[in-house]
Amino acid sequence: MWKAPRVLIMVCPAKTPCQQPQVTCFAAWFLCRQVCSLTDAKQDFETVLELKPSHPQAPKELQTLSELQSAVDELQRMTSAAAGSQVAAASEQLLERVYSIAPDCVPAQLLQAKLNMVQRNHEQAIAATGQIVKSNPRHLEALTLRGLAYMYLGDHDLAKRHFGEALKYDPDHKDSRQAFNKLKDLDRKWQRAARASEAQDFAEAEQQYTAALAVDPQHHLVNKELQLQLCRVRLLLDKGEQAVQACEAALAVDSGLYAAHKELIRALLAAKRHDEAVNKARMLLQQHQNDGEVHQLYREAEKQQKMAKRKDYYKILGVSQQADIRDIKKAYKSLAKQYHPDKVHSQEDKEKAEAKFREIAEAHEVLSDDEKRAAYDKGEDVEHSGAGGPGWGREFHQGFQQQGGYTFSFTFG
Repeated sequence: MWKAPRVLIMVCPAKTPCQQPQVTCFAAWFLCRQVCSLTDAKQDFETVLELKPSHPQAPKELQTLSELQSAVDELQRMTSAAAGSQVAAASEQLLERVYSIAPDCVPAQLLQAKLNMVQRNHEQAIAATGQIVKSNPRHLEALTLRGLAYMYLGDHDLAKRHFGEALKYDPDHKDSRQAFNKLKDLDRKWQRAARASEAQDFAEAEQQYTAALAVDPQHHLVNKELQLQLCRVRLLLDKGEQAVQACEAALAVDSGLYAAHKELIRALLAAKRHDEAVNKARMLLQQHQNDGEVHQLYREAEKQQKMAKRKDYYKILGVSQQADIRDIKKAYKSLAKQYHPDKVHSQEDKEKAEAKFREIAEAHEVLSDDEKRAAYDKGEDVEHSGAGGPGWGREFHQGFQQQGGYTFSFTFG
């Protein structure tokens, strides 16, 4: 740790008899005390006492030094476990005590900056370290803390400049070197992610955004943006649930991040969590009634919620949404054979088969008609006869008979 310059070291050197009048040695002690160079202050005052053991201020000044040392030690302890408003209030009281005795106390200024950093008061940390650097531009710890504060405020260039300044004075300074390398690594991964996303290599972008997030979990300002971009990339990769996680992580850092609220609605829809998406969109719309994008998201959420609660005709027939008419008819005939009521004997099984058979016929009626299918795919209401339309039973009946199946006559009223 940096030691305060002993302004009067020529006239009051430590551990040597003072060659000047006692008032000069007393001044040297006072100046050392002002900046909390307590070891030097004690040595200088001992020199004063050697010259005049009965110095009238001796008991009081020795007590002051002791109190100052205790206060600085307590500040050190608080810095190691700073958390909560009570600690913050207690540290403020201690700092007031220290500064009342030693207005330019460097250890107190440094501890104050560390407390500010723990409590994420980065502007105040910059102010505290600024006082130290002003009096000693080579104070490595202050330069490093100041660089970290600028980094967490998002000014990476100024942060690198402070780390570089510290390393100029001491290339082996561990904290500055680690902070400098970590920041360069973060910027490098972030840039890679952005380039991959721009090139539409979304799998690589996801990997790089995830890697960037692991560099410094405490960099909240950057990490909320990284999480937001990760959410968007995962949406493009059709990873709905993981996109929800990323958007929620961004909002956990900054609940007011408006873009993340909108992306979360899209992510909830992609994850098929339609009720949550509608509720989220409704709440956001109440707060931003003039935002057309939110209105659109709310309409889309309601539409998908409605679609999710209707019958899934593709699932009923066991075909994909890209299935052509041949695949649809083939699936329909196969299922109709399997669930035809004439193939069961008990009344209970017959009722179940009739319900299933009716559902299959309904799905076939809609998906085999281009106009109805297009409306269904858009989420619009589709009218159907409830029995697959005119001729559906006859067509299937004939085909089934040709294959040697049961003869049946079955209608839905």
